[in-house]
Amino acid sequence: MGVAYLWEDSFDKLSHTPLNITQGDVRASIEAVGNNTWAPATSDPQADKILGCLRAGVPAAQLVRLFETVRDGAASTNPAEQAHASGAVLLSSHKQLEERLLRARSTVHQCRALARPSHDGRRVEQLERRCEKLDRAQV
Repeated sequence: MGVAYLWEDSFDKLSHTPLNITQGDVRASIEAVGNNTWAPATSDPQADKILGCLRAGVPAAQLVRLFETVRDGAASTNPAEQAHASGAVLLSSHKQLEERLLRARSTVHQCRALARPSHDGRRVEQLERRCEKLDRAQV
């Protein structure tokens, strides 16, 4: 069961536009969209949007750079895992909370990462403070 969710939530999306453009030769994929040889017999709305960009004058090289950036970017399942953890934590006290408050707490719990620095950000700040302290000590 877990493998099915992993496939559905992660790898299956790589077989659909626009993520499948990031697989293999990005430039050739963008050219195929521009030549109308990308989508099979059925219309692909995402490919249509990319084709619209090309027809509007967006350079193919810029789209290639965009999709290569997407391909090379780091990805994580952590946001989904955080949402599951949030639900598990709040579920334990659901008998004590009314539905409106439970929804509000769940939303705040899931969005907390958007409002506070990441672990790496806090670590960088800590190291910068140490460097400043060392600089002051040398003067």
